[in-house]
Amino acid sequence: MKLCLDRINEVSPYKVEWEEGTKKSLLFYTDSGKEYRVAFVLDEYSAEDLGIYQFEFLTKDKRKTNDGKISQVIQIIIEEFLKSNQKALLYAADSSDGRECCRQRLFSQWFAKAQAETDGMYILKPIGNMAGILVRKNNPQLLEYIKAADEFNQTIEK
Repeated sequence: MKLCLDRINEVSPYKVEWEEGTKKSLLFYTDSGKEYRVAFVLDEYSAEDLGIYQFEFLTKDKRKTNDGKISQVIQIIIEEFLKSNQKALLYAADSSDGRECCRQRLFSQWFAKAQAETDGMYILKPIGNMAGILVRKNNPQLLEYIKAADEFNQTIEK
C-alpha cells in the first residue's frame, strides 16, 4: 500500500502522520486533541488479484464532536489512497454501538460531496444496506470490482 503524506498534508486541515511502527495506519489529532486513526487493511475474503482494502476510521474518545475538518481529512486520505494504489476500498458502517445508520448517512453525505468536487470521479457499489466498494472510475479493474460486489450481494440476499 502506498500513500504520500506530503500530498495529504499539503491540503489537510490537520497534520496526518504514520502510526508509530506501522505503514498501514495513519493518525491525526483535532483542535480539541481528539485522536483519530485511519487504517487500510487488505480484505482477506476478496480475491487476491483484486486486492480490495477495508477502510477503518476509529477513535477511542467517545465525546461527540461537530468538527467539519474531520470529514475533510478523511476525504483527502481516501482520495490519496485510491489515486496511489489503483485498488478499491470496502466501506462498512460499524455496528458495534448501534449507530451504523448514522455512520452510513454521514458516509453518503461525504460521498455526494466528493462526487460533486471531483466531477464524478468515483463509483460506490453498495453491498447490503451498510457497506459498499469505493473505486475510481478510471481503475483498470473497475468491472471486476463491480462483479465482486454483485456476487457478494447475491450471497447475502440468500
